[in-house]
Amino acid sequence: MDRSQRTSRDRDAGIFAKLNVKFNPKGTVTHLNVQNQIMLICTNGQTLQMIKLQRNEESSIPLSLALHDRISAVHLDPTGRHALISSSMGDNYYLSTKTKAVKSLKRLKNHEITAVGWNLELSKDTDTSFIVLGTSKGILMETSINASGNMSYLKTLTSDLVKGKNACEVTSLHLSPCSEYSSEAEARWMLLVCVPSQLFCLAGVINPIARESTAQQVVGTMFSATMLDQTVATLQALFKEKPRSLSVSSKQENLPSTVVVYPVGKNEIPNKFVWLNSSGIAFGTLDPSGGDPSSSDALDIVHEEVSVPHKMIDGRLDLPMDVALTEHHALLLYPDRFVALSLLNQKVMHEELLTNESLHIVGMTRDSASQFIWIYTESSILKYRPVDETRFIWKIYLDRGEYSKAIKMTHAMEDARPHQLVLKKLADKQIAEKNYEAAARTLISSAESFESILLKFTSAGSAGRNGLKLLLELKLKEMDIVTSEDKKRRDLLICWLVQLFLSEMAEARRVGLDAAPLDSPERHPEKNVRQLRDQLFVFLNNRAFREAVEVNKKQIYELMLKHADHESQLELAKSLKDHTKVIDTHIHLQNYEAALEVVSVQEDPELFYQYSPLLFPHIPKKMFSAWTKNEKISPAKLLPTLYKCHASEEMRNAAMYYIKWALSKAKKEKSVVDKQMQNFFISLLANYKPEQLLPYFESYGKLRREVPYDVEFALRICLEKDAEKTVDLSRCCVFLYCVAEMFEQAVDRALPIDLNLAKQCVKMMDERSDAEINSFILPFSDFEDRPQKYSTEMKRRIWLKIARYVITEQKDVEACMNLLKESNNILKIQDLLPHFPQFTKIEHFKEPLCASLKDHSAKIQELQREMREAAEVANEIRGDMEKLKTKFTIIKPADKCEKCKEKALTRPFFAFACKHFYHRDCLEKAIQPTFTQEEKDSYNVIKGGLERCRHPQRAADLNNKEFEEWATLNKKLEQLLSSSCILCGPKMIKSAVRPLLTEEEYDRELETW
Repeated sequence: MDRSQRTSRDRDAGIFAKLNVKFNPKGTVTHLNVQNQIMLICTNGQTLQMIKLQRNEESSIPLSLALHDRISAVHLDPTGRHALISSSMGDNYYLSTKTKAVKSLKRLKNHEITAVGWNLELSKDTDTSFIVLGTSKGILMETSINASGNMSYLKTLTSDLVKGKNACEVTSLHLSPCSEYSSEAEARWMLLVCVPSQLFCLAGVINPIARESTAQQVVGTMFSATMLDQTVATLQALFKEKPRSLSVSSKQENLPSTVVVYPVGKNEIPNKFVWLNSSGIAFGTLDPSGGDPSSSDALDIVHEEVSVPHKMIDGRLDLPMDVALTEHHALLLYPDRFVALSLLNQKVMHEELLTNESLHIVGMTRDSASQFIWIYTESSILKYRPVDETRFIWKIYLDRGEYSKAIKMTHAMEDARPHQLVLKKLADKQIAEKNYEAAARTLISSAESFESILLKFTSAGSAGRNGLKLLLELKLKEMDIVTSEDKKRRDLLICWLVQLFLSEMAEARRVGLDAAPLDSPERHPEKNVRQLRDQLFVFLNNRAFREAVEVNKKQIYELMLKHADHESQLELAKSLKDHTKVIDTHIHLQNYEAALEVVSVQEDPELFYQYSPLLFPHIPKKMFSAWTKNEKISPAKLLPTLYKCHASEEMRNAAMYYIKWALSKAKKEKSVVDKQMQNFFISLLANYKPEQLLPYFESYGKLRREVPYDVEFALRICLEKDAEKTVDLSRCCVFLYCVAEMFEQAVDRALPIDLNLAKQCVKMMDERSDAEINSFILPFSDFEDRPQKYSTEMKRRIWLKIARYVITEQKDVEACMNLLKESNNILKIQDLLPHFPQFTKIEHFKEPLCASLKDHSAKIQELQREMREAAEVANEIRGDMEKLKTKFTIIKPADKCEKCKEKALTRPFFAFACKHFYHRDCLEKAIQPTFTQEEKDSYNVIKGGLERCRHPQRAADLNNKEFEEWATLNKKLEQLLSSSCILCGPKMIKSAVRPLLTEEEYDRELETW
């Protein structure tokens, strides 16, 4: 059966459907009670049967009743665990439905129990906890019974609840806490007591935990009865005062009077009641938190709202036999029909005639756990279940204007039409009241087309704008983005919503400016605009829309720009952490310092490179400070910005300060500075601060390989500026010529300036040579053979330039003679004589000539000494060579090859004076990696020649010429192999500084990492 068919069938069947029950009683049914799928049936007034409905398990419960005694009541707690059976002659029994054990309650002898107030909060499988018993004589007692049927105690709470009336039967009891029960020591409990024509409500603060603890301690002891009799009842606090009651006038005590509450269950506080009394049916609510907490009279908890009188039929009252209560209906059992009255309007919502059943209807019970209603006659059982009990309730709520309750009801219904009707009615009411935001919240759940809903708001003009905004926002939240079309719709709604906010802000600005006088504070509408902007960003910052806002940020920026709302644009960019947009907006608004602050906070050098050209012309000093604080910036990448510094003096100063700072930092850290940066700095100094140029050059020294700047560029700049005659940079030119090792040009440039400067230039050649030597780590023997960097002839030529200048320009012979010593004897007197005037006196040359002759004499004597020493060394070498001809080495049989560790005498070997021995083949393999490139080439040539001589096809034809060739090659190979020991010779020493890997091997190894 499909859903529509099932719904139609349920609607036709009414809100309570009758279910078939197969039941064949063994006698006349007198009592029936069902709770939590446990059914107790009494037949013929004496036989008790228990049925566990879930298992369909039947059991007979034996009761030791007298012959003429009859069961008068069967009380079953809502959990279905405990039961009390009472007889008309005052015998009472306890039944544990779990163990099926029955025990007679002797202490209740002669008391007919007519009502039980079960303790749903504290009862367990093992005991009932404290409960209240009501008797046919109006006595209220408190007791606790365990699963074995033992009563822990029995205390009479009251025997005269109804003053002036004797034998007033207690018809109903209900016991529950006034709030959700917790494990606190003290709690307020209430007790509803119903007697004919009266309803009482008692309440008080009790200590159930202490009561339970005391009861557990004394149960099972031989003095338990005595001790418990002395114990005060737990609920005694509920009977401190004379209680008030709801009363009706009645002349007959035997008319029905019973009260039922809803809900009934653990951790559930009852909030509704129906009281069936002699006058009619009273409907009301319970407010357990009401009343005076210090008073035991708690009638204020009970609020009677309406009473429906009994009808008169044929001159007699049409009285219900029994009553039950559900969430929405009061169920009444009449002798001929079953009726359900709505709790809201007390109208009949369901009525079913029972004329086809046995005429002897006995009663009705409701299982609070399963919600089933059981009606029993003397010979049959009827079972009803609620079917869509709220089917008509929503209409009542709708007619009464209680829309929230109607929406809640219809939302759970299978048929969606009632829910949509309620939403439409509510939205129409809200729109009529101009409550557009509430209407938006209502209509977002409506099935009405989105276009028609939008029309309701757009037709309202600006008044409906807030509702329209809320509607769009709610629509966005409920959208499921699955396809690309869904994304397009989402993006469109977001942009529309932003447009609404921006339009409203623009209107607020315009209205504020137009409506208020010029000097009025209301003319400045910033407050309203700020509120609207806050609302906009509450939407934009919502997590549900965050991704969509980021995707559409470009379109949103454009919308804001069209409205000239730069503040919103800036705030959105900050919210999205779109730093580029934040900076662009600040620059557009000429907030350069704010833009720089954003750039600085990010510490991203790329942002500095991007925005420095825009910010530097406006705030050069602050830019300089920001650059120096960011260590990630590469100064070379700021050159495009620094090139703009010619525009103003402030920019030039900031640029020069920064470049000087960068150069100084690089010098301290010994890092490389881009040459373009150096060249630009040199250009700036040459143009604007020429006096600082020479100290700058001098700070890096005179060795060309150590200076970081481009010497040729610097020299060109200095020559150009010097040629313009605007500044004197001659000394800078001289210095740069020296750095470039163009000493002749340096001297030519220096002579017109300063003779001493020219001398320093030529002396620098000797200093440069010493520096070059000291900068290399070479064997001592290499120094002797190393050619001088600058030839003596070159030095003499430059010194002669200086000498000619002194002779021709200064005409100072004595100063010229001093040049002989200053030149470190590079200049000779004979070099100078041709340049002196013809009639120069000889006195000036006397001393230099004598010194020159003495110098020649000393050199001749030194040469003779060296020749004698050379002859002695030659004689020693000849003697050593003669001794070597007879030198020998003793080879022992145990001596081994240093490579293969086998005995050396087993095959051809080499013996070194250091006592290291190697087989020829072992030595050949070991020595090859130590060869220089020249030695490798020689080795390959020798090996190739030997292979040709040893070719098998030619071995037999080897003639004398070929043999001599082979012998020569073999000797060369032996000389190459025996040049030095590979363990302790020069090759081993040189290998200490050889890299472990060649460049090719290093590159190959690096690729594998």
